[in-house]
Amino acid sequence: MRIASKILGIITFLFSLASFLVAYFKSVHSPVEYKYVLLLCAVAALFALLPPIVSKVFKWQMPYFLRIFLYVYIICGIILGNVYDFYYRIRLWDKLLHFFSGILLMVSGIILINIFTEKGYIRLNRAFTVVVALLFTMAIGSIWEFIEYGIDCWLDVNMQRYMLPDGTLLRGQDAVHDSMLDMIAAFAGALITSIYLAIRGSFRSKAAGKLSAADMTDNPTA
Repeated sequence: MRIASKILGIITFLFSLASFLVAYFKSVHSPVEYKYVLLLCAVAALFALLPPIVSKVFKWQMPYFLRIFLYVYIICGIILGNVYDFYYRIRLWDKLLHFFSGILLMVSGIILINIFTEKGYIRLNRAFTVVVALLFTMAIGSIWEFIEYGIDCWLDVNMQRYMLPDGTLLRGQDAVHDSMLDMIAAFAGALITSIYLAIRGSFRSKAAGKLSAADMTDNPTA
């Protein structure tokens, strides 16, 4: 898994750079729609470098399964979704990504809680671990919607789907429908993950330790 994560990280970085060029040529013909995609491609390339940077600067190695999840999300969400228009070509693409982001954030929240517990900063039982991880997921999801709103206002684009492809503005509940479904999808992913981990007993200390280990296997059992 370690080699796979490194290879996928390199592929993600190179794909982000190549997609930046694709977005640049598209922006020549449609500058309004693609001007923010150039920024997203640059962010994707930086995110692809995030795991090794964190490892060197903070002396903490991100779990390999989490690295792979991050790289796949960068490719599917930022690159395929925005540069290659998968959000428009595949109807549920956006909602599926938000669903899987809920899984990613839920697991990340559990890892953070376990790290803080090991350092003695906090002490939570199983129920509160679930609640805090769920709240962490929803908080990050809300912050992302804030970012989308800011980009829409700043660059006059349509990340929150408040208008139709032909430019027609939506009104009332229709205008916030996409954002609400995004948050519900992320919450559903986090909730299903918490139920699965609870059933598997993965909130016990032994399994939690496996979640935070950098050399974690695909099947962490208690």
